[in-house]
Amino acid sequence: MLNIDILTFNLFEEKTYIVSQGNGYCVIVDPGCSNEAERQTLIKALTDKSLTPTAVLLTHGHLDHVYGAAFIQKTYRDIPVYLNPADIKVMELTGAMAQKFHMEAPEIGFKTTDIHDSDTLSAAGISFNVIATPGHTPGGVCYYIQDEGVLFSGDTLFAGAIGRTDLGYGEYDDEIRSIMEKIILLDPSVKVYPGHGPATTIFYLNQYDLPALLNIFGVYALYNKPHNWYLQVAQDTGIPSMLLILGVLVLFFVCGFRKCFRKQEKWEAFRAGLLLSVLSYALMAFFNDSLIYHAPMFWFLLGIGWRQMTVGTEE
Repeated sequence: MLNIDILTFNLFEEKTYIVSQGNGYCVIVDPGCSNEAERQTLIKALTDKSLTPTAVLLTHGHLDHVYGAAFIQKTYRDIPVYLNPADIKVMELTGAMAQKFHMEAPEIGFKTTDIHDSDTLSAAGISFNVIATPGHTPGGVCYYIQDEGVLFSGDTLFAGAIGRTDLGYGEYDDEIRSIMEKIILLDPSVKVYPGHGPATTIFYLNQYDLPALLNIFGVYALYNKPHNWYLQVAQDTGIPSMLLILGVLVLFFVCGFRKCFRKQEKWEAFRAGLLLSVLSYALMAFFNDSLIYHAPMFWFLLGIGWRQMTVGTEE
């Protein structure tokens, strides 16, 4: 019987999976333990069940998924760490990404064993089929235990979302092709264990998650990278949220222009500046969809601006 123990590690709440089958051995998928306390948590989980790792499977090379790979390889007699070689360049960016989030950089000098699409790995008495799913990263893979109906999807696919592609070497079109041409075609009963968040099933993804992603934009929103912010919002949060945001913006602009001019037609510089900041952001976002990921600044400007626009002016 397949046993899957789940641990949550590091700032990104990454899911680390300990996969075993009752024979005293196990495989670790995406060890994300980023500090000594988390490393000891992993060791305790293994010790409590008398498990010895025989392999580490990496779904991709982002720092939150590789933090513990070097530690495990050193601790357990140079066991193999499997990684698609296309993600070596992604792993080389982990230092810069760690610095960005004020985190300790992972050790990436561990030895990797190459894997490719359609490979079959046998470890701890379990057979894993490798499914290449580029998009989130160029070398991203999923590990499929066909006999048990289990898929470890990494950051390719989550419950209710797909992996982001605005990080280094990500490609949206590849991500969608990987999901639609490989993952969604699996048996509906397959249970999906993603790199973040709760588990789901192929059935649930087919019936609920993907139709929600399609929205009223149909295949366009899913198969073509949105090139403006309102399509991105629609894809990420749904039509009601998009309409609410558009409504607030229209109201903001109408009230803003009225408040920026007095009866004497004098321009109030501070209010005008806030208005133009929000307007400029929205216009730029039509040409640069990555700005959607900087939405906190947008809402900050919108909030301050709205307060200013709704304060009465001297007639």
